[in-house]
Amino acid sequence: MSGITIEPKYQGEAACYGSAIAQEPVICSQELSWNSCLEQLFVVHRLDSLVLFTCHFQDNGININSGDKDDLYGSAIGMIDNLLGEILASNGHIKEITHEKEVLSFAYGEQCCFILFTINHADETKHRLEGFAIDFEKQFAAKLAGNFNIEMDEYRDAISLVGRHFTI
Repeated sequence: MSGITIEPKYQGEAACYGSAIAQEPVICSQELSWNSCLEQLFVVHRLDSLVLFTCHFQDNGININSGDKDDLYGSAIGMIDNLLGEILASNGHIKEITHEKEVLSFAYGEQCCFILFTINHADETKHRLEGFAIDFEKQFAAKLAGNFNIEMDEYRDAISLVGRHFTI
């Protein structure tokens, strides 16, 4: 079977892919476009809205726990979710917030709220966020239970989960 080469749709995406990607089965470029809409990922502890892990998706790669205001943004979003969760108790939690082209998707575990910022709406990103949430809580179950630790460095290993769920 001959492979095809998929070039990034936008020049800025080239760094994300490195060199052109050779694929065995033919993959429609629309199936890959979800990857280019990723902006930020936050993991917020549900009980006290503390940010445990952040990830910034950029043209030249992924940066973790690097934003100057990540704690502020993540905590504010976590508190909004907690507030609306109480007001809308019978309806559950927020699943998505859309403002113009910006979409915030939410997933929930027992201990954490997971928030993914994307440009435009992509169902594929929701599915991947839910998988990331399940794996994050499994991998860090001991750290999240009992002796809860708020040191972001304790959760740096989540980058492997980001790679598994949010890269092609």
